[in-house]
Amino acid sequence: MVNDISKQAKALIAENRLEEALDLALDSEQHASAGRQHSLLLLKGQLAMIREQELAGLLDLKEAMQQRAKIARSLLKLLDEKPVAPANKTLSPTAQLSTGSPVVKYILLGALVLGVLLGGFFFMKTISKSGDADPAQQDPSSERPMVRDEKQQPARPASPIQLQDFPMLGQPFNFSDIRYTFREADVEDYADGQIKLILKMNLECRSNLGVCYREEIRILADDKPIAPAERENLDGWLAHRSTAGDVQVFILDTAAKTYHIELSKNNSTWKRGFGLLR
Repeated sequence: MVNDISKQAKALIAENRLEEALDLALDSEQHASAGRQHSLLLLKGQLAMIREQELAGLLDLKEAMQQRAKIARSLLKLLDEKPVAPANKTLSPTAQLSTGSPVVKYILLGALVLGVLLGGFFFMKTISKSGDADPAQQDPSSERPMVRDEKQQPARPASPIQLQDFPMLGQPFNFSDIRYTFREADVEDYADGQIKLILKMNLECRSNLGVCYREEIRILADDKPIAPAERENLDGWLAHRSTAGDVQVFILDTAAKTYHIELSKNNSTWKRGFGLLR
């Protein structure tokens, strides 16, 4: 790694800007060995997991600081190591991201590790809801039409609370290197004083440099950030020029006075307000 890049990354670590240091190191390692890129991607996945656990209330501040310190030490060690150039001729960015290239394999491995960790948490939250489902409804091969017994399965009443002025609904917009389209946004009753906000979206990687790392999406209720309780797509990145869909569910307290949706990445923020009509 070039000395000045290493110094910049170490300065960011000293300022507790660990994610920026990792991004800087990854950008400078595009033509380095696959092993070094793999190590950096795993560190970035570990850092993202720590942040998700904090927001979900599964990790206290002291333990989070200890785990971040371990990541910082590992990154400093990598910065001090002399990089080993890859044995093969340097490939163009397009060739490096081909389906069979080592770079993509290691990126997929890092994403898989993060996805398994996040999936375990969200699976425990949703399994209790799916466990009581009617087996007949779960069997797609059944051609026999189902007749709903209205007495046994009464229709769920609509939520008395309605979503109002949700931003950019149905209108594509760009933030960082990803184009977002919020397809649908709706609310459902969840518990006393709480509702589910269900947000369906499409994402498109618009970067000309390579993969796009996904931003964090948070709902702010009275300026307090709320992480998604459920996510359909756990991937932390999108391949070059690819598209993907996602559905995220947030549990909101209806007693809050203000609501915002916020996307953040690399100290940049996109923030818009919306309302709940009672």
